Amino acid sequence: MSEAEAKSTRESTDYLKTIHALMSVSSSHLEIEKTGDVGAKLDEASAERDCLNSMMLEPKNPAFWNAFALVYIMNGDYDAAEDAIERSLEIDTGVACTWRIWGDLFLGLGRSGEAERAYRMSLELKPWSTYTIHQLAVLYMRRGAFPEAVELISRLLLMIPDNQEIWDSLTHCINNSP
Repeated sequence: MSEAEAKSTRESTDYLKTIHALMSVSSSHLEIEKTGDVGAKLDEASAERDCLNSMMLEPKNPAFWNAFALVYIMNGDYDAAEDAIERSLEIDTGVACTWRIWGDLFLGLGRSGEAERAYRMSLELKPWSTYTIHQLAVLYMRRGAFPEAVELISRLLLMIPDNQEIWDSLTHCINNSP
């Protein structure tokens, strides 16, 4: 796991713990004590809610936005998914998963040139991702770049040598190479 991904995971965990803590504040905390200042207690509870709302609206965590992007993609809301990925990239461009999701989004939209670029970025950050290597190899094969696909598929076979589909892809690429 890269340092950026580890940091993102730690931030996600801290974020979820904070939300849980704020959401599970006992009602006795929010009750107004008969001897206390009513206005001060209400302001404190209001400030906690405002803090929680602002954290939920704009967290500084790529994993948060990546999760939203995946949900939006699953629901077919590609514009919202694109916005979520852009927010994730504004926070940190060094998370391989963000670029992989970006590639999946572009692939789903039929924008294979942009998908290829996103997958290449993901591989630069996480060169052992079998999913990303496979996706990029498929894109290379679609555009007829068989020598590049052979290179990626060979790399993939070093990691998962027992996959017949990958061997078939290698055979296809070799047979269609100039």
